Amino acid sequence: MNQDVKSNIDISQFAQILKSAFNTVQDIIYIMEAKGDEFYYSFANQVGKGHLEYESDMVGKTFHEVLPKEKADFLSRQYLKCVRQNKVVVFTDEVIEDNQRYIKESVLTPLPYKDQFFIVSVVRDVTEYNRKIMELNHIKESIETNEERLSSLIHNNADAVLTLDTEGYILYSNKSSKNIIGYTELEIVGLNISKFFHRPGP
Repeated sequence: MNQDVKSNIDISQFAQILKSAFNTVQDIIYIMEAKGDEFYYSFANQVGKGHLEYESDMVGKTFHEVLPKEKADFLSRQYLKCVRQNKVVVFTDEVIEDNQRYIKESVLTPLPYKDQFFIVSVVRDVTEYNRKIMELNHIKESIETNEERLSSLIHNNADAVLTLDTEGYILYSNKSSKNIIGYTELEIVGLNISKFFHRPGP
């Protein structure tokens, strides 16, 4: 009996320590309790409370009591997936704050405890990260386009164009090389460029 009481106190103390730690994190953290198809706020860190801008204490409230219906329905579907699959679910959501568009990434972690089912949600702003990824993809596409243009320019050039290694062996020749040098690409690749230069006699 005493051991059970001590165990409960330890769990309670640990929960308080955990909540205090969550309040120092800059990411948004929610702990939701699943009851059927509804999800109830069990905890929100300080950043999370500020994000919701909900004037009353949301603990014990459902998504539909705190959020607009469309948002509540969307979150309920994601949380239900986490419960039914009993595994981590990651999703992104677009939000408008202060007339600015932000991309938020949520990581839902299932936390079954005895006959209860909790979900820990960590939400972070990935707007800047997504912007940089888009910029990198744009740069990659530009490089690939320029490479294709350069390759086409070389391949279709009226002059013979050869690519050599450091020892003078031919690695590539364009299609004009056959008309000028007399060798097809298959014939010339692997030959040394010195073969095509004749030293003058004495």
